[in-house]
Amino acid sequence: MYEKENPCGNISRTRNGALRSAVFVVKKNMPTVDTAPTATPISQGTLENTITTMCTVASASSVDVATSVSAPIKEILAHVGDTVVKDQVLCRLDSTSLETDLTLKQKALTAAQDAYNASVTAAETTLARAQADFSKVYDAQNTALAALNAKKEQLATEDANNAIAATNSGVKDALNTQSIWEERYNKIVSGVTFYGDNWIEVASPEAVPTGETIKTIVDASNAVTDARNAFEAAKASAFPNAYATCYARVAEAHADVIAPLQEAYNAAVKSAETSATLANRSIADAQTALNTTKKATTSVDTAKRDVEEAQKKLTECEVKAPAAGTIVSTKAAINATPVAADALFSISNNSDFKVTGLLNEYDSTRVTVGMRAKVTTDATGEAVMEGTVSLISPQATDASGNFTVTVNITSPEDQLRGGMTGKLRIVLEGADDCFYVAADSIGMDEDGNSVIYVVPAADPSASSTAIKESDAKAIKVETGVVTDYYTQIISDELTADMQVLDTPLM
Repeated sequence: MYEKENPCGNISRTRNGALRSAVFVVKKNMPTVDTAPTATPISQGTLENTITTMCTVASASSVDVATSVSAPIKEILAHVGDTVVKDQVLCRLDSTSLETDLTLKQKALTAAQDAYNASVTAAETTLARAQADFSKVYDAQNTALAALNAKKEQLATEDANNAIAATNSGVKDALNTQSIWEERYNKIVSGVTFYGDNWIEVASPEAVPTGETIKTIVDASNAVTDARNAFEAAKASAFPNAYATCYARVAEAHADVIAPLQEAYNAAVKSAETSATLANRSIADAQTALNTTKKATTSVDTAKRDVEEAQKKLTECEVKAPAAGTIVSTKAAINATPVAADALFSISNNSDFKVTGLLNEYDSTRVTVGMRAKVTTDATGEAVMEGTVSLISPQATDASGNFTVTVNITSPEDQLRGGMTGKLRIVLEGADDCFYVAADSIGMDEDGNSVIYVVPAADPSASSTAIKESDAKAIKVETGVVTDYYTQIISDELTADMQVLDTPLM
């Protein structure tokens, strides 16, 4: 039932038959009742408390390659045992029917897009027409207002001029002066014929005083100009106030003219308000219709998805490796149509392995993710491969209440392959280069401290090699790693040549 192991642990069977590891040493001269005390040299080295179980090796990154494309296999480019790289083509499917399907779906997409564009264009045209109609709503109102304002300005201007001419003395005087000089100028000019700047012919000598003809005409001309300027100046200074006053009461003063224009304008305003309401409603309806039309992309979206799906299927006619590794199995066959649920190829990464084993209920509670582990197989001989616990199943995985433990191997041997069986040792605790003794060698002093009893090494030249209890010396120790048979002891007094009593003194 037991196996002899390296003195770093031992081997025992667990309740479910798995191996639990804890090293033991077959002792010689084991004391019996009423025999003389015996001693064993202190042990030094690595001490580990482990759980051992059988395990199965598998690739840690194996992957199955399948395809959802329903088309016959036309060409197979990879076989069992081949090493492949990521994205390498493994086989090709016959794409004839898929290409035809893609062409039909592309035409359907074009038709759906054209219909959508036509609907959007029609809705945009309706909106533009409604907006154009709105821009004309106020044309009649603006025309009526322009006519009303123009008539008011005309009448106010005439009233202002008349008021200025009638009431403003400066303007009246200037106007009279202008009239006088214009009359005199016209009378002088009518009796004179000009033959240059300085020579004239007088038709009627009594019309112009002798010797003053030219000067008189010039003076009269200047006087007319001055009179006109004076009139315009007087009018300009008086006109603004007179215009404002006249404009303010033009509707009252000219009711017979302004009232019809005002009524026409008021009617135009009411009509514009009604038309604006209707036009705004038309614009809102047209905008809503346009928004609705733009959102109605279901047919286009469906056609796009159909095209994308067809393109994807066409692309997937080349079945590629999703990861690098070795092909370990295949179901691919020429002219066979793949089934979506079946793997055409299985690829394993031979540089990355994991092992799985079973732990009973008790041992499963002692193991945690991240613990060190060691794996050996018959194929890899004496090599010990290091690993780390990566998973403990959260519930029992068989009817016996065993739990699956998974360990990722961090230092796989070249000979390791998926499907091999081996031995898995999970290190619960351990210490390197430590002193340890059999658990039965540790006693307790009267203060409750752990102690060992050491005796001098036997003298080969002595006539008697019997161990004397009187020579035993107690050394107080602390305990560390504990296995089924051995316990780590810690003390500054320990040395590698010590002999420790197998049974502590009472």
